[in-house]
Amino acid sequence: MNRKIFLSVLLLFALSSCQFFSEKKTEFVPLDPELSQTSSFEQSLQLDLNYISNFRLDGFTDPGEETKYLVEREKLIDAYNGGDRSLNLIRAYIYLAGLEGNFSMKSTLEGELCKLYPDTCTAAVVEASVSGVVADSKGKPLSGVTVEVLGTKHFTTTDNQGKYALNFQTQSPSILRLRASTESTMIDIKKIEIDDSIRKSFSVQKFERNFTLIAPLSSYEIDTVAKTITGKDAQTSSTAFTIKTPYTKYIIPFGSIVNGNIPYKGKVKAMVFEFNRASGAALLDADAFDSIEGFASSLFVTYGMPYIIFIGEDGTRLDVLSTNPMYIATTLRERDDFMKTSRFNILYKMAYDESQKDTSKYPIDSKWLFEHGNLRLIPPWWVLDRTTGFWDNVGMRFATTNPESPYNIEAPFYTVLVGGR
Repeated sequence: MNRKIFLSVLLLFALSSCQFFSEKKTEFVPLDPELSQTSSFEQSLQLDLNYISNFRLDGFTDPGEETKYLVEREKLIDAYNGGDRSLNLIRAYIYLAGLEGNFSMKSTLEGELCKLYPDTCTAAVVEASVSGVVADSKGKPLSGVTVEVLGTKHFTTTDNQGKYALNFQTQSPSILRLRASTESTMIDIKKIEIDDSIRKSFSVQKFERNFTLIAPLSSYEIDTVAKTITGKDAQTSSTAFTIKTPYTKYIIPFGSIVNGNIPYKGKVKAMVFEFNRASGAALLDADAFDSIEGFASSLFVTYGMPYIIFIGEDGTRLDVLSTNPMYIATTLRERDDFMKTSRFNILYKMAYDESQKDTSKYPIDSKWLFEHGNLRLIPPWWVLDRTTGFWDNVGMRFATTNPESPYNIEAPFYTVLVGGR
């Protein structure tokens, strides 16, 4: 099933099964004639493509056009918060929570499903089997690498040939993310999609997912106590550590590097990664832009994708929280065909003017771009939450009237989103 439309399938199915607002008339999508002969219980276990018709998010939007994904997402959540606990709404919300990496909500919803609809809860459980190889960027297998299913207790490590295998039970349908990581490389995240339409035909859903762990572009040593940083083009100001590469500045305020939620005291290894048109493919399978169709390649070509990882003295992976973020200032790498049009120049001026209204904010996000122009002309900015594998749209601003000025795109950066989205 096409992954880009699968969420829309579930959301629209939920809408067609429940009336969200009694005062509003809902237009229902007709059921497949064959499906309509089955019981409501069986229908709840067959979230099928026949429930949609040309219903998906498309980046080629006109100014003011809303994304159906965000509209239907809001309706679904509002209905749930309003007390709706109908079967298909709960199942669609489980899928949405998994897609967005909201694991605590997903767990709550699965508990409600099993309590309110125990037959469906039991029938929707499937066996999943995932295997593959973890290698470095040169194809050399890596042993002893942890591979885990995020938001669960399922994990394993690779053998001497870099191979791993995971077998577990999960609810169908669902989005699951696997993460492979070491102390000296970029994390890699892969998605698996548990397909409800084949649940009854296959007792085990099997997946092969291979990981590539990329070495950093450069590394630095930070001492958060002495407030020093060592490495090429790195310096300390009165308030922050700064790392500068040919394309990006990384501004790390004192106290922003944490272990859990406590500022880390001691020496830190900072590893910088910068993905572009050539190297960005390593991240495209991370399900980065599932809710926004097709903008990964556009973002890598135009802006590139900076990332930074922090490791403590004992090998602990440290974080920067969204409640106390660091900041990046990066550079337009190259203009794709869309960005060479007059429409881009018009939209860029609008975005720059919006950026200057309040230079403490980052207003140019996917919502703003949907309301004012085409996301293909200016892709919104995203940050990867390493704990959930979900890319969060954080917004950005432009510093100058020239889109090609160095370090012109400014955005907050963090490794963990606090409080959900």
